[in-house]
Amino acid sequence: MKNYRALLFALLTGLLIVSACNKEQEVVTNKDVMVESAIKAMVAATNNEYLQVVVPETSPYAEFQIPNLGMITQYLADDAMLSARNVKPDHRMIVCLKKLTLTDDQTALVRRAMFGFKLRNQELIKRHQQVILDLKARFEKQRKDLLAKKEAGEITEEVFKQKVKELRLQLQAELKKVKEMFAGKFSGNFKFFLDKLSNILTQEQFIALKECMVG
Repeated sequence: MKNYRALLFALLTGLLIVSACNKEQEVVTNKDVMVESAIKAMVAATNNEYLQVVVPETSPYAEFQIPNLGMITQYLADDAMLSARNVKPDHRMIVCLKKLTLTDDQTALVRRAMFGFKLRNQELIKRHQQVILDLKARFEKQRKDLLAKKEAGEITEEVFKQKVKELRLQLQAELKKVKEMFAGKFSGNFKFFLDKLSNILTQEQFIALKECMVG
């Protein structure tokens, strides 16, 4: 009888432990799903923003403009910005991180993660900028050649303006191709950084970061 009771007690204890473990695993799984969903949302939204291409329509007599050489602030994040008093609103990720109530330990870890992110992007950004500068220079040469023809009387001002407009649209199309070429690498580095952040911030903080960045 005693052996039976002991066996029954052991079985019940085992079932309670298994049940508790399952519940704990369920909580962990739900947390992982929420965090992964937040990471995907931030990566996708940031990539979409990067892929937006705008070459502003200006005077045909003015140089073509490519704002920020086609770069977005999320990929230019610098750990030094975390301690800056005034951060421009367009530096959305820094603004959102500064809104979180971070402990001193978290701040140090976030800064370290951001420094690593900056290093991973450093050479990539340099290559990106050079490709954009070369592309802009090529189209600027064509615009100046058209201007020289207009001033020499070889083409009318109307033709000159139309040709420059066409050039601007061609530049915009080529810029989009460049961005599509770089997008995967930038997104990969950004996801790696967000994975690091998810291990530093609490779940509530990480979700708050996502809500601040993409809504």
